[in-house]
Amino acid sequence: MKVKYKLKTSSASYLVASPSSPEQEIFLEGVHADDQTKFINTLRVKAIVESLSDLRFDRLLRRNKFDEAELFAKHYGLDSSLVDKGRAKQFIKYLQPSSIGPNDKDTLFADLLALLDKICDVGFVCELCENALLYNLEQTRCLLKYAQGRLNSSHTMDGHRDLLSRVFGVLSRLDTYQVVYNNEKYNMNHWLVFSSADLLKESKLLTSQGKLKEAAIIWSRHYRTFKHNLTETALSDVLNAIPPNVTVEELLHWLRFFTPSLIGHSKLQAFLISWGIDKTNSTAEDGEIEVRISVGCLEMERSKWPENALVFSEHFLSLQNYNNKLGDGLHSVVNWYHLSSMSSSPLSRLVVLNNTLKELKTLKDDYCVCVPLEEYMQEDKKQVISYLLDKVNPSDIHRLMTSFLYPFMLKRRLEPDQVLLEYIIVVTSRVDWWLGYKESPWEKNIATIIHHIHNSTVQMQSIVLSLRNAPVPWSATMKALAQEGLKREHPLAANIADELVMEKVKLVQKKYGLKHVSVKGVNVRTINYILAQGREDMLEDCLQLAIRSKDLTEEVYVRCVEHYITLGNLERAIKILDSLPPPLVKKCCLRIIRMTEGLLQDDFLEDICRNFIEISDLIFTRLNRAATLLREDTMVDVVDFKNISRIFKEFVKKVTPHEFGCLETRWRIVKECVRDFILTLPMESDERLHIVCGKVSRLAALFKLCPEEVVVELVEQALDLNNFQVAVGVLGCLVGNTCLSQRVWDKLHVLLSRLMCGNGSLVPSFPHVARQLSFDACVNCSPGKYNEDLVSLLRTCTGRATHPLYCLDPHPPQSMFSEPSVTLPPQYTAPALAIGLREGHCCSHFPAPMGSPCFPHWTRPGSSGGYITR
Repeated sequence: MKVKYKLKTSSASYLVASPSSPEQEIFLEGVHADDQTKFINTLRVKAIVESLSDLRFDRLLRRNKFDEAELFAKHYGLDSSLVDKGRAKQFIKYLQPSSIGPNDKDTLFADLLALLDKICDVGFVCELCENALLYNLEQTRCLLKYAQGRLNSSHTMDGHRDLLSRVFGVLSRLDTYQVVYNNEKYNMNHWLVFSSADLLKESKLLTSQGKLKEAAIIWSRHYRTFKHNLTETALSDVLNAIPPNVTVEELLHWLRFFTPSLIGHSKLQAFLISWGIDKTNSTAEDGEIEVRISVGCLEMERSKWPENALVFSEHFLSLQNYNNKLGDGLHSVVNWYHLSSMSSSPLSRLVVLNNTLKELKTLKDDYCVCVPLEEYMQEDKKQVISYLLDKVNPSDIHRLMTSFLYPFMLKRRLEPDQVLLEYIIVVTSRVDWWLGYKESPWEKNIATIIHHIHNSTVQMQSIVLSLRNAPVPWSATMKALAQEGLKREHPLAANIADELVMEKVKLVQKKYGLKHVSVKGVNVRTINYILAQGREDMLEDCLQLAIRSKDLTEEVYVRCVEHYITLGNLERAIKILDSLPPPLVKKCCLRIIRMTEGLLQDDFLEDICRNFIEISDLIFTRLNRAATLLREDTMVDVVDFKNISRIFKEFVKKVTPHEFGCLETRWRIVKECVRDFILTLPMESDERLHIVCGKVSRLAALFKLCPEEVVVELVEQALDLNNFQVAVGVLGCLVGNTCLSQRVWDKLHVLLSRLMCGNGSLVPSFPHVARQLSFDACVNCSPGKYNEDLVSLLRTCTGRATHPLYCLDPHPPQSMFSEPSVTLPPQYTAPALAIGLREGHCCSHFPAPMGSPCFPHWTRPGSSGGYITR
């Protein structure tokens, strides 16, 4: 507040607001009755009136009384131009959009211009025009043009240059506004905001709305007004505001206006180039700045890639050299070559990007390979080569190698053969021969690439790798590649031959699902697994897997023969056995014998054991033949097993090798068999007695026991079971046999005594048998041991033999055994056989006692036969 005057008043004064008297100030003043008292007895109304002409003149102007003010100025000789200035300000207010002044604003605007012509103060006129807000843009432009004309026609420009620049700036901003918003309805309020807005932010706003053309107009026309405030952060904000759906044409149009303004500012230009190349994370003072990929966004348009990116890159690169093309001095040229010569500079990267896009376009047009930019520009160029070889059509590989990849590798100082070998290693390592069938997609590519390798060793290595990982069965491509490798005189040709063998092995592995079984890892478990599948050609498959191991090959034959015997296919087993060489036949036969011995100890595999026992005779025949060819005495080792197998066949009795080796166990089993014979023989069955006697003789021979003692055991078992008919009948078979030992005769004496004391005397033929045996016993028993008993027994038997009761049988006791009804195998009718004392070393025939119709094969005294007795 400015103090205009001071006036001394009473302490009791009060200013009165009086709207009806604006030219004077009224106040109330209280007057004391006496100066010594504090009471007021009088009120005075006073008015303060200005008497200075200047102050009254200003008050008239403030009250817009321009006519009175003009007369007042003339009367007092004051400056009448102030009246025109005041009237001009009043006209400006009337011309505002919100004014409620005169309706005919066009006439008022014409009066304003006429009034401004009368004002000589150019500065006042220009400031008034600059800040005027009229009712439409055309009047605003006309007013600004008038101010510009007054400044240009001024004789002196001292102090008016800044004013001219300001007027020109407003006029330029108005032109920009009209161009940018040409298709929109003019809004004076909008213009008011735009006239004072930050044009950098306004340009960013239009950019974010996708109005790049309008934003470029603002940027190019008013860049100088905000270039001092332009930083990397502000530039990043503008670039980030570009929508992702902007077309290349729109973007390039925007850059034509945007880029030239940054040339000469190395940091801003580098930042712009980096934005155009790649996504960059840079740290600024305000934090992390995220910049959008320009070329990367173009890459999203797959159908137009990389043509759209190349167009953008070439135009963008040409914009960076804008001043150099126009020839704007040495500075721009030096700056250009300085930036482009630095390998790490953004401009240099832009040049590389442009060349890269040209190569990508060549790959797409000539080889139909569309490569992502990131994939192509990675540091490891070997990966780029691998990518191209993966994507290219096999028919185009030759052209790609000769026209593109060889120059590409040489330019980057890569060894072509080594690069191709590494590629083949990578391809073969990520494929699996197990999964494919016949030809895989990569095979033709690899075969073509191998022919472009010049080093023979590298080429052979590539062939081996390809064959090793190719699906089986091999395709025609792989077979041709293998044959080509075999024709070369190279050490690695042997590896190719191995792969030919391995192809068949892999076929077997795939056939049986043996993916994780290597050739070195093939074992008996694998062979058993294949045999368990029961395929027709399983032997050939097993032999193919075991091709690398001689021992395993022999094991395959053995296991296969065992498998067929287990299944009961004895004919197939013998057929395989007959096809083998003698050493392998011997091994197979011995293994089968050992397996049979093991099965005899198992009570749960009766059917399998029966199959092995059934084929045992054929096994013995083959083993004997093989031993003869090999000039080896192999049969000695299997005599016990031969007896065991025949015991099982003839008497259905399972005897383990351990049991057969124990004498007491053999006697226990023989007793069980003899008891079974008697139990199955009826009490009055003389017809079958010949069969029982033959079985007993056979049983004694197989168990390597003394036949006479087994016969005695038969008599004892018959007596225990009260089958006196059998007991007497068997004893009758011994009549006249002079080859019995004294021990046997001693036992016979005891048996005769038991018959005499028991019910044996009820058998009609007993007296004759007892008399003859008693007589023979007297001759053959131990001297003095049973003499008295035998004489008494002989008398008793003689007396009973002459008794009429015992003479009813018209046939002698021997007649029932004169012609045995059982014919034993010829190998058991030999006159004598020595039984060795050592277990497991016995001959094949037992002594045959003679002199008895039922036991015609027993040896006579003086023979070389021997028995194992108890």
